Amino acid sequence: EFLHATGAQVAGFPVVDASGLWRWPVHRMRHEFWRLRYEPYPTGYSLVSGTCAGGDATSASRVYRGELLRELVGELQPDAEDATGANLFVELDLLALKRRLPAYTCMHPPLHEDVYLDRAVLTRHLGEMHSVEVADFGAPPPEPEPEPTHDAPAPAAAAAVAGGRQIRCGTTEFRDAYNNAQVGRATRYCYRRHLQRVVQKLIAWWTGLDKERNVVLPKQGTLLTSLIRGGEFAVMPWEIDLEFVFASLGANPVLSACRSRSEDWELQADCVAEQVRRAVGGEEKVTVEDYLKPVPKLLHAKYGILSKVRVDVNDMIDIQFDELHDQPGSRQLYRVRLLGAEVNFYWHQWEYQFFQIYGGSLQKKVGTSGLVNKSEACGSDASHSACLRHRCLPAYAAMPDAGCVLEFPDWFAHTLT
Repeated sequence: EFLHATGAQVAGFPVVDASGLWRWPVHRMRHEFWRLRYEPYPTGYSLVSGTCAGGDATSASRVYRGELLRELVGELQPDAEDATGANLFVELDLLALKRRLPAYTCMHPPLHEDVYLDRAVLTRHLGEMHSVEVADFGAPPPEPEPEPTHDAPAPAAAAAVAGGRQIRCGTTEFRDAYNNAQVGRATRYCYRRHLQRVVQKLIAWWTGLDKERNVVLPKQGTLLTSLIRGGEFAVMPWEIDLEFVFASLGANPVLSACRSRSEDWELQADCVAEQVRRAVGGEEKVTVEDYLKPVPKLLHAKYGILSKVRVDVNDMIDIQFDELHDQPGSRQLYRVRLLGAEVNFYWHQWEYQFFQIYGGSLQKKVGTSGLVNKSEACGSDASHSACLRHRCLPAYAAMPDAGCVLEFPDWFAHTLT
């Protein structure tokens, strides 16, 4: 009767589980940037129609308009890994969410059912069909605030932390990340997680070799990320690669060790790559690509030195090994946090990068890498859930002269490690 009276498309009911515990089924869903999250609304629901409360999802016991159900079922495909059938309702939720159709929960004596979100699984089919690598099928309430101390104000209420997180990675190949960024999408969650973890391991290895003299200098776009694009916590959602100089204040221990093993430049370069390979583990591809060789080979041939050797890790991390011979106090080396670790930079390095290379522009250019200077975002008709869109945050949407650029309302799009 509710569907006929209101024009709503989906309606469900309150439920209790096998133990008799009340389970309010109205959930908010978020499906974007390779992630899916179900969570309770802070005050229960976001829509009201008569005696029915609405949101993005309802119980598994539900009623559809016949035409809509036939349309949705026509898009479903078998999922061999879904042993309980719970994913059927997740897929129906996703298809309705894509159409921006709310689901209502109507006041009715509670029905007994196994709550499908308790049994949902991030299967290969679900991940590939709906571009999901991380799924949170439920969220507990926020944790209580700690008691404030006398000399500190009470903190803001903590955000709910999703429980039962499931991660199932697709490819972590650079080519896939590059292709996503070139069409204006966020790169995969697992790609960025892998990129960040390898970088964290490399920074720890390099600085651990000599805590007093070894420094890590982000360069090019990585310097931008480190200083002003949230790099303390995560790389940008459209990140595809990172670039560094692993330098020493004086003799570089890796270059020195490899210089002493052979006079042949190719063997010296292979030695540098092997040092990095041992640091990151045998599963990572570490090479000195041909396009990285001309400058260090020229320095070796002309001056007989091993310097500025560049190593490529998995096609996504570029490391140049170098030595710094500044006079004490000639240039100040600043510290900045990147992915939880401390790295360094010179102000003149940033000044040149920002004003000379970027022309003093703070615009965010998705898909820009190396010599590719462009800015892509998905078109208004694009339907992929990882699409990045140029839009103002709500607070500035009515201010045409505010200078809006691509920004996110929270950290949901990021891979926090």
